Amino acid sequence: QQKCPTCGSFGGSTRVYIYASGGEMQLAADWIAAGPDDILAPDPAAVVAAVAGERYAIGFIPARWLDSTVKRVAIVDAEAGLLSRPVLAMASAEPQGARRAWLLCVQEQMK
Repeated sequence: QQKCPTCGSFGGSTRVYIYASGGEMQLAADWIAAGPDDILAPDPAAVVAAVAGERYAIGFIPARWLDSTVKRVAIVDAEAGLLSRPVLAMASAEPQGARRAWLLCVQEQMK
């Protein structure tokens, strides 16, 4: 039995839906530590359907996939940097204009 500080206790296990290693969605969600009992989902639509149909299920989806059948969960009080991911920018030439400004902004945020 697990406890949730804001919702009390609940019975049953939480089912975690993950994506295949190396796939675009798993790269975005690789901060989620995969466990031996996690369930492999082929795409965000499958995660939405599974989470909507199971009381104790959770998964990572792009914000545009949120609908009335699933609920966004905010992660609060996380250790500084825990949810941050490094960015590797590659270009054939030094970026200029808006691209350069964006990269400088991202670089400053990483400090």
